[in-house]
Amino acid sequence: MLRAVNTPHRLGIEVSGDAEDLQMLYQALSELAGDEDEWPQLEEARIRILAVCYDLRHALQGHRDVEAYDNGLTPEMMRAWGRLGPRENVRFAFKILYPEALFVTAALNDFLFIYTGPHGEAITSREHADQMDLNIVYGRYFQTLVLRCAEEITSKSGFKRLRKALNTKFPWTYQYFSQYLDYLDEEFVRKRPERRGVILPTLVERMTSKGPEYQEMVNAIRAFADEHGCEPESVRFRDEIDWEHLEW
Repeated sequence: MLRAVNTPHRLGIEVSGDAEDLQMLYQALSELAGDEDEWPQLEEARIRILAVCYDLRHALQGHRDVEAYDNGLTPEMMRAWGRLGPRENVRFAFKILYPEALFVTAALNDFLFIYTGPHGEAITSREHADQMDLNIVYGRYFQTLVLRCAEEITSKSGFKRLRKALNTKFPWTYQYFSQYLDYLDEEFVRKRPERRGVILPTLVERMTSKGPEYQEMVNAIRAFADEHGCEPESVRFRDEIDWEHLEW
């Protein structure tokens, strides 16, 4: 069973499950993200979803966190069955920063909208696909896991604002400048642990509304790209965060 818990310092979420759980989530997110050239205007958001897939793949390879847990199999059960079996199972886990988790949660609204329509129809006239499709189920499950964790560290009114901000309309990730998400990542990491839950609703509102702060950054990136003869997506900001040694 997939599960998610807040990290001790509220920096993000730890997602865990057995090998089958993570493989199913990996498959679902990969399918929902689609092919590289399918929706080029959503490519920056697609890359962030694939970053979760990257962590899932490495978690399955044992490159992240691994823990053993009691599976409930008792000696009495083994005697009754007449055979031995392991008394522990293994869970694989990975951590994801809160801004990244919340961005992917919101971005999945766009990709689920695309996925649920039959191919060849106009996007405005798509009919909903079978909601029992496991890719849809696991995509929604991931969104739910993130929301449950956020609810634990925000106030009731703050969580209501957060939910409203995450209720995005297609296609809110259209040509999204993900450098703004990098900026929010760094800002969030610099906050004191006790403040992180407090600022989450405002952070999500800033992320999804693409307000004046976001537009100012977009203009600055475009101006820099024009001046240096490069593509806007190749422009990155310097930071001083030691990303390899975060206190989760």
